[in-house]
This record gives sequence, structure tokens and C-alpha cells, in this order.
Amino acid sequence: MVRQIVLIFAIVLASFSLKAQMLRGKIVDTNSQPVPFSTVFVKEVSFGTSANEEGIFELRLPEGEYTCIFQCMGYQTITKKIVVHSMDNPLVIILPAMIYSLQEVVVGGGEDPAYRIMRKVIRKAPLYAGMVKSFNAEVYIRGSLHIKKISSVVKWMAREDLKESNIKEGDTYLEESVNEIEFTAPNLTRQKVKSIHSTFPGENDNKSSGAIGFISGNTYQSGAFGNARSPLSSGAFNYYRFRYEGVSKHGDVNVDKIKVIPRGDGPQYVSGYLYIIEDLWCIYSLDISINEQLGATIQLNQSFGEVREGAWLPVNNRYKIDMDLMGNSVGFLYTTSIRYNKLVVNPPDQKAKKPAVPAANKTVTKKSNTEVKAAKLDKKAAELSAIDNPTTAESYRLAEINN
Repeated sequence: MVRQIVLIFAIVLASFSLKAQMLRGKIVDTNSQPVPFSTVFVKEVSFGTSANEEGIFELRLPEGEYTCIFQCMGYQTITKKIVVHSMDNPLVIILPAMIYSLQEVVVGGGEDPAYRIMRKVIRKAPLYAGMVKSFNAEVYIRGSLHIKKISSVVKWMAREDLKESNIKEGDTYLEESVNEIEFTAPNLTRQKVKSIHSTFPGENDNKSSGAIGFISGNTYQSGAFGNARSPLSSGAFNYYRFRYEGVSKHGDVNVDKIKVIPRGDGPQYVSGYLYIIEDLWCIYSLDISINEQLGATIQLNQSFGEVREGAWLPVNNRYKIDMDLMGNSVGFLYTTSIRYNKLVVNPPDQKAKKPAVPAANKTVTKKSNTEVKAAKLDKKAAELSAIDNPTTAESYRLAEINN
């Protein structure tokens, strides 16, 4: 059962080199308080790691100079050039609180600016969903299982199983694994466990089952949030309201903060925040909660990095689930990162391409009905992509064509 639940969780990556040095430090706010689960992304090697609950991080890197990006939702992004040496002292990185400006977006016609932004995001989502063609990645997963409470009924009925598995109320179990993952679109994923250490109850089968589930996951696809409706999918306005909460500068990009407000209750809805990169209309980060059935609450925090020009992909994740059922309470926490190797991507064009016009003297062969239909759809997609401020219907139509 533990392994099945682990399949819900996210990915962490680390690269271990025999000649690597340790980049380490602590991330704090302006009051010198730790910023838990903040992230570090190293631009030159396209990977990073997450800080722990105390804001402390460690990352193995060969000696050299690196561009390090420190970030956490609710705080300003800090970019530093850091030279890694063998005898470096721990860093102290200060993240100031983020201030979002509302003055840069003009509200007109009584509509919240979030809807204009989300129409563009929904229109682009299918293109970003199919952007990754293949990659090889190194994945490090670090997770914990905390047994908060075991009901008296379970203690009595399963006392032998609890004893055999050494499961005790109040205990915390840990798992760490380093994996190599190969992905080929649309959904072929292979996993090789390079090392694993686990104190999780049950047999250690030398498999890190959480890795495959999250490497092959895709935030832009309809099933990204389990059974819940994605706020990035066509038809999302029927399930959610959106509220614009400002824009901020993160490095070279402007990021819009959008609040996702469900129109109802239940596991088919998510709530939280999306952070959207202007002009690209892709995700910079997200903070989403899902109220699942059977007393389960899931929280997903995901940070994206520009691993290739124009290609922003998840680089750090934090996945937390709390389950409270009939007097039994457990909590899982996974922090994850990923290093992409041999990455083949095709980022969406930022400007729509005009359909090609045949040369006057070129011989044109008769096309099949399928080819004619495809050409019409391509032409319509180009027309819709060229619209700067699409309507809801136009956004949904383009999303359907690109799916």
C-alpha cells in the first residue's frame, strides 16, 4: 500500500561526481528566518535541488563558476554568480519578500485581467504538453512517511502485521534513491535504479516506484492533477474562477500571479496559485491543493527552470499528502529535483507562422481528404495563434486543434 501511495509523488534529482565539490548554504528571509523548501537552480548544468525545512541545501558540482538561481513562491528570485571551490564556506542567501504590482495591467470591461492571461495559457497548453520529444535524466528522490496516529481498531485487528513490519505510531520513515530515467514521447519511460536506501515499512524491492510516475508526468496534460480538472485545459472556465493578483519581475521575465478558485467542492477541483510567464504564456511555478476522497489532502509545489532557450520544464517539486481516515492519520512529504540530459525539445513558436503559399509554376498534386482536412486545421490554428487577445471560444478551439 505504501508503494502505491508513493506513486503520487514528485521527483528529485542530484548528480554525483567523484570530483565534485559541495555547494552548500542556507536560504533565509530578511529577518534571518529559514525559507523552507526553497529551491536552487544551476543554469549551466540545468539542474538544482530543494532546501530542507530549515532552509539548508547541498549540491555537488565540479569546481568552476556557475549562475545560481534561488527562488521560492512568495519571495523575490535571487540570481548569483558563484565560484565553487573545494574549501568554500556555507553560503547565506537572503530572499526578500515578493511585492506584486497591480499597476501594470489595465482592467477594462469589468473582466478580471486573469481571464485574458488564462485564455492565452489555455491556447498554448497543448503545444507545451507536446514540447518534450525525449530526454535522459538523473533523478534523486527523497521522501518521508510519518505515522501520526493509528486507531485502536487497527492496532487490535492488525497487531501482528504492525509488529512484523515494525510500524509504530509517531515514527517517521525515510527513503532516498538515485535513478536514471529515459523518456520518449508520447509515453515511453524506462527507469534504472542506481542506488536506494529506504526504511519504509515492507520489503525493499530495490525499486523507486515514485520516479517513473513523476518523470513521465506532464503538468500541461489533462491528467496532471489526478481526477481533478486541470485549470490549464479547455473548458476550465466552467470549473474555475480566476483572479489576477499582480505581476513581478523574476530575472529576465515578468511573472503574473493568478489565483485559482474552484466553482464547487470535491476531488474534481483544485485550488491555489499559478505563476505565468508573460509573452511565453507558460508556467513559472505553481502551488496547488487537491481535496481527494477518503480524507486525503494533496499539495503540490512545482518550480520550473529554462533548461533550454524557450523551454521551461519542472526542475524542483514538493509533494505533500495528508491522510486522515477513521482515526488513522499519516503524512507523506517528497521533495524532488531533476537533471535533464540529452534533452530534445521543440518549444512553441512565439509568433504564428503564415501558411505557405505554393509557387506559381509548381506542380500541385491532388491531396487526399485527410491531407485537405489537416491543411484546413493548420490554417485555422495559424489564424487563431495570431490573435493577441483571443476570446474564450477561440482559446478553447485552438487547444482542441492542437490536442
